[in-house]
Amino acid sequence: KVINTDTLLHQGKIENIYTVDISANITGTIQSWIINGDIDGEIIGNASIRQSDLSLLNSNLTTSGVIEYLIIFESDFFMKSYAEYYPRFEYFDFPINTNEEWNTSTKAYQNSSFYVEDFYPENTSEGNISMDGYAECTHQETIVVPAGTFSCFHVISENNGSIESWYAP
Repeated sequence: KVINTDTLLHQGKIENIYTVDISANITGTIQSWIINGDIDGEIIGNASIRQSDLSLLNSNLTTSGVIEYLIIFESDFFMKSYAEYYPRFEYFDFPINTNEEWNTSTKAYQNSSFYVEDFYPENTSEGNISMDGYAECTHQETIVVPAGTFSCFHVISENNGSIESWYAP
């Protein structure tokens, strides 16, 4: 949800941005070198998105919940992450067309911490990571959201994980 419009100094340039509030329940599977299992929890935070092309400039997210591993064990987990993207993360390639695929690439400076109760003590990390992948507009569809009914492009991305989005001009 866009909660504000503002300006932000990013890579030496003042950018007009949307401040986006992120809040959602999450379920699924986590697979990492630390632990594998099913998760159930929530994600909250915000992101700064450039108004001109909806590029992601930074994000600040907190994820928490329960992870079930080895079928019978459950532990609380908590993750906090701040990321700044250099260059900005251009998720959309305008103009968007159905059945079109494009490459996505950026580097992110990330400062994060991760904790799994009784399994993995709080660990912090800081550094740069590369994010390379692709996005694809699979089709157009009509969606209904609190703001109304929209004809949208359905975009799926594979970029260090899967992201699914809808864009309405």
